[in-house]
Amino acid sequence: MRKQSGIGRECHHCKRWIEEGEEHDCWTTSEAALTQDLCEDLRDAWDRLRETAASFGDQRIYASHKSIMFSRKSCYFFVRPKRKFLEVCMFLSRAVKAPQVQRVDRVSKSRLAHFIHITHRDEVEAPMTNWLREAYDLSEALPPGKRAKRASEPDNAVPSKTRPAPKSHGPPTQRKGKAPLDNALVSRVRAALGGRDVQEKKMFGGITFMVRGKMCISVGRGRIMCRIDPALHESALEHQGCRTVEMKGREYRGYVYVDADALEADGDLEYWIGLSLEYNGRAPASRRKGQ
Repeated sequence: MRKQSGIGRECHHCKRWIEEGEEHDCWTTSEAALTQDLCEDLRDAWDRLRETAASFGDQRIYASHKSIMFSRKSCYFFVRPKRKFLEVCMFLSRAVKAPQVQRVDRVSKSRLAHFIHITHRDEVEAPMTNWLREAYDLSEALPPGKRAKRASEPDNAVPSKTRPAPKSHGPPTQRKGKAPLDNALVSRVRAALGGRDVQEKKMFGGITFMVRGKMCISVGRGRIMCRIDPALHESALEHQGCRTVEMKGREYRGYVYVDADALEADGDLEYWIGLSLEYNGRAPASRRKGQ
């Protein structure tokens, strides 16, 4: 067993002890890494599935933790390669009852996650491919650099960067609205952080999860706020639904908002939680008043 110096952290994903200053990024992955051990039948099924989805049109295909995501404005389906099957999860606005569907979970007011197990390329055909196309069409693409307009915003809403922020101490919160807190999203974050030294506090306009006594993730109305490594800030902003936390014209590097619409897939939420936990082990503790 590797000897620990006592100065470092335990990786959230692989549970390996990482010495202070040691480079480690096992939470990142690639499409090739997730599919390299597939048997011949599953490899053929994966190739056909990917080719079918790519033919729908513009989208982003990328690996995140243990899943391969297919996304337009938000993820419309993802694949988790398993040893004996490919687990496909697609998001539709209606519940589909068919022998191929293993289960259906409601993930938001307008989206239901449908889980299907694929073992052979011949299963990648209608009606499954029709459902995938339906999921793709539901997830409308946005012009580069634009974000989705929330249902609560009027058509002439002022962009958030020009809207005055409320007075607060520390990183800012989202503008207060009448919409209730998304308890389902709070529960998903709570479950993902289970088993750790976590405290929950009402702050930043929602429920903030403190890990090791330090702010890690905060769930607000229609979004989460993540504290991440400032060195990864720019690359994080390339993800759909992510933007810099800002207050009074000042940007807080290392703090980002991620819209709830971009977290419908478990793999997307896992990515941001992993990123936040990875930095939490190294992040400096907040100073208390008077210190």
